[in-house]
Amino acid sequence: MCLALTALALILVFRKIPARNLLETIRSMRVGWFIGSMVVYGLMFLPASWRWKLALHVNDSVVSVPATIRFSIIGHFFYLVLFGGAGGDTAKAVVYARRYNLPLPKILASVSLDRLMGSGALFVVAGLAFAIDSSRRLGTLTEY
Repeated sequence: MCLALTALALILVFRKIPARNLLETIRSMRVGWFIGSMVVYGLMFLPASWRWKLALHVNDSVVSVPATIRFSIIGHFFYLVLFGGAGGDTAKAVVYARRYNLPLPKILASVSLDRLMGSGALFVVAGLAFAIDSSRRLGTLTEY
């Protein structure tokens, strides 16, 4: 059902975009920047995989580092297809538990811990951004 809803949503979105505009946008993009953004996006799976590995380690459920990286990418696919983190992480946990014959409640608990750590990291980064911006603004105010 989720796949059907996703397909329907994509059809509705792409029906609203004129094909000529879409093709013109694709033709005018800078290939180097596009490839660079894809590389950076792919590299972001490494810290996410490491965070999930820590959460699995707490529950004694780590299989291997390559498996953790692979299932983080699989989880991201589920995240895109199943409308967000809750559906994607649950599907990732179910597939991981079945594949490696681990108890599902332990894996679901590690997914919750992973999400909690991710939220904590978001608050730290946002706090740093506000602190940097505030110090920059204070610096410019004292110059006048």
